[in-house]
Amino acid sequence: MDKVKWNQVVIRHALPFGAFLQSWDWGEFQKSLGREVERIYRTTAAGTVAAQAVKIPLPLGHFYWSFSKAPFGDSSLDDQIEFLREELGEGMFFRLEPKEHPG
Repeated sequence: MDKVKWNQVVIRHALPFGAFLQSWDWGEFQKSLGREVERIYRTTAAGTVAAQAVKIPLPLGHFYWSFSKAPFGDSSLDDQIEFLREELGEGMFFRLEPKEHPG
């Protein structure tokens, strides 16, 4: 997905007060710091899932994935997390900031 389409998804689905943390430009800034960035998007009958993940290094060669103000979309949080696991199954953990909270 290119910059224009990605930012349109962010505008349509992300939280307004944190959308810039999911923008293409924020991802490119993170890359300029030497971090790996993955942009994840899927639309199914269950809804849309999108997130920009930043790989954060940890000691001893480990890392985790950070999702600032994400994942987002109109699918359930459980579906969003499952999709993220499928796409980025590696890493010590995910740091999520979803717009809805389970429970």
